[in-house]
Amino acid sequence: MIKLDKFIIDVIDKAMAETFGSFLGIKPEIKKFSVTDAPINTKFDISGAVVFLQGQIEATLYLRVSKETLFKLLGPLYGKEISEVNASVVGGMGEITNAIYGLAKVDLNQNGNQYEMALPIVIIGQSHSTMMELSDVRLLIEYNLAGEEAVVELILGKTNSSIQRKAS
Repeated sequence: MIKLDKFIIDVIDKAMAETFGSFLGIKPEIKKFSVTDAPINTKFDISGAVVFLQGQIEATLYLRVSKETLFKLLGPLYGKEISEVNASVVGGMGEITNAIYGLAKVDLNQNGNQYEMALPIVIIGQSHSTMMELSDVRLLIEYNLAGEEAVVELILGKTNSSIQRKAS
């Protein structure tokens, strides 16, 4: 079960560092983090999302960026300037999200979990937000990516967040 504690922050941060380091040669830096039950006010245009599934959905991880940030990050990877959301941009965001999830899943499974393979989805829309019946408690980690802003949002499923509220 995912708990919103220092361990999960460290797992996500390690996965972010390995993903952005190997794909883009960037070292992500945490600006701040918080746990809240309020939806975030987002100014982001593109989100990669993937669920942590272990018999049931325990959490959903979102990587949120502006399209301009994603264009700047992916341009060098593709060896060309990117100025519009296209299949390459969507594919790049999906691959980055998938890599973060895969690396986090390995660390979590080495600690007694059995998270399953999951495929990411990419959400596109100016200043979009995501609201789910399953959402409740969330961890927000704000990152600096070589001068660009990104947010990782980990939203716990209702069952998981109810258990954590009772324990606190």
